[in-house]
Amino acid sequence: MLNLLWALVFWVIGAFLAYAFFQFSAQSPQTKYVYALAAGFGMAGMTAFPLGLLSGHWDVTQSLVALVLGAGIGFGLLLLYQAVTHLEELQQDISIKQTQLIDLQTQLSTHKNEIFALDASALYFGDIVKFLNNTYSAASLVIPRLCIKMVQEMAQSPAALSHAQGELAVKNLERLQHECVLPWEIFEDPLDAPNYQLALLDLLKQKSARLISGDTAITREISAQGMNVVDLNDVALALKPNRFVGQTTNLFVREQGIENKQGIGYLQDGTKVIVEGGDVFAGRQVHVKFMQIYETVAGQLIQAVIE
Repeated sequence: MLNLLWALVFWVIGAFLAYAFFQFSAQSPQTKYVYALAAGFGMAGMTAFPLGLLSGHWDVTQSLVALVLGAGIGFGLLLLYQAVTHLEELQQDISIKQTQLIDLQTQLSTHKNEIFALDASALYFGDIVKFLNNTYSAASLVIPRLCIKMVQEMAQSPAALSHAQGELAVKNLERLQHECVLPWEIFEDPLDAPNYQLALLDLLKQKSARLISGDTAITREISAQGMNVVDLNDVALALKPNRFVGQTTNLFVREQGIENKQGIGYLQDGTKVIVEGGDVFAGRQVHVKFMQIYETVAGQLIQAVIE
């Protein structure tokens, strides 16, 4: 009878310790109960019956000491098992974090080594130097020698448009040398390149570069070859500010309009503004209010009045 009492006592202790240990790691309540039952029987078999055989020779104090020692041994074994399991989980977490860190470093390295190629149209597309400095902080640039030769010839062209574009491109080349924060180099084109587009394509393939261009036809052709491009026209369109009826702004009236008493001015992005009653203010800056905004094939056309 005494052995049975010892078995029950150690079974309760083992069941309680096993339940407390496995309540966080088990997947379901049923699993916890199974673990608790198994641990209870195990501790009862290992400690209760041997202690029960000796219990007839012990007094109450010795029995209590044996009870505490048995419970301590069982609890210590459970803690040791929990520590080993936790250490394995911690090592797995560290391994996962290291893998994630390596992937992040690879992504940063790839971004830092990204190469962009400029074609001739990009060199005279607005303030290209400011765009590059404010957009790509960790990249490098390459410009084909053929593009430089092309804009130099444009700057000497008798045609007004080509001459203006070429002059701006040449100035931007000079600014790249002194103002651009990105490293850049000149790519020596193959002498046997049959045309301009193929020379660009050869550059992009050799350098694994991404083309920056303001020529929509070029970007379409290069994209069709499976290469990545940045179309500056799309960038400008996406960043174009919205205008609203009732909005006011300062405007320089450049000239008189075709209609009577109209003045003509242009916003910073080139949007044309017709100012009613603005003919007398030609050559002066005035404050205007937008009354109508029209979407045309060439872009927006705004009708305004003097504010």
